[in-house]
Order: sequence, then C-alpha cells, then structure tokens
Amino acid sequence: REQQIEMTDSDYKRNELLKAQKADWLERSGNWNAGFVLTFSGTLGLKGLRLDGKADEEAHKAVRKFWNILDRRRYGKSGVASGNRYRRIGAMEKGKTGTNRHWNYIIDTEGESVRLFNARAKDLWEAEMSVGQLYVIDEVGIKWGVYGTKEITAFSSDTLDLQTTHL
Repeated sequence: REQQIEMTDSDYKRNELLKAQKADWLERSGNWNAGFVLTFSGTLGLKGLRLDGKADEEAHKAVRKFWNILDRRRYGKSGVASGNRYRRIGAMEKGKTGTNRHWNYIIDTEGESVRLFNARAKDLWEAEMSVGQLYVIDEVGIKWGVYGTKEITAFSSDTLDLQTTHL
C-alpha cells in the first residue's frame, strides 16, 4: 500500500524539478509516439485483492512475456538476441489502495505505424495472452510520458520497471 510522506517545501520543489527534467529528457531522447496502459483481469486485476509478492511476480512475468513476443515479432529472434527491441519506458503502479496493479508505457515505434503497433499489442495482450485490457493512449507526447512515470519521484524510483524498459 502507498505510504503517505510528509513533504516539505524543499521536497515539493525537488519533485517539481524532477518532473521538468523528465519532460526535458523525454523531449530530447526519442520520438515517443505510442503509449498504453496494461491492466489485469481476474485475481491480478483491479480489486483482485492479490496483494502478495507472488501476484506481483506473476504480473511481471506476463508483462515480460508480452514484450518478448512483441519484440520478436518485429525484430526476429536473432535481432532480439542482438539487442534490438522497441524503445520504451515502463512504470508499474498499484494505485493508492494497492489493488490497481497496472503498467504505463511510452514507446518509440521507430518508424512502424502506430496504429498497426497498437492493434498488434492490443490483440496480443487481450486475445492471445488473455491477461487483461490494453488501453491505448491517443494523445501521446511528453505529457503522457511525465504522467505515466508520475510515481517516480525524488523519494522513490521503484515504479520504473528496469526489466521491461529498453532505451
């Protein structure tokens, strides 16, 4: 569950500076043209009440599998082995109550049609893997990148998913 942290004016200013730095870095570091939220259904989903570490591991395993499949479909097995993957930043969140486990992503499709990429990703997550829902973000840009990483603060960087982020 989310901890309530007492913030001083200095802490607030530090977080605002971090937010501005994230926006600046995103603007300079890629063509972030796609974004979505991965959610879960069943016992891993909203109000699924699986708050244990094992549930987090199961969810993370599904997200890693999802990205491995998408990357292999675009770059091939040998391309992925050579380090080719979609450029992406992922943040895992649980919401204020700890019961809304989901991942936010901002992606650079590197010239691939965003519409095709979103359709392929949505079909994989919802139909092939049947894990939950994929909500496409229509207005992708720096604002979504900053929002999607909102829980990465001066106090915590734990939500940044280092295993599925690829830069």
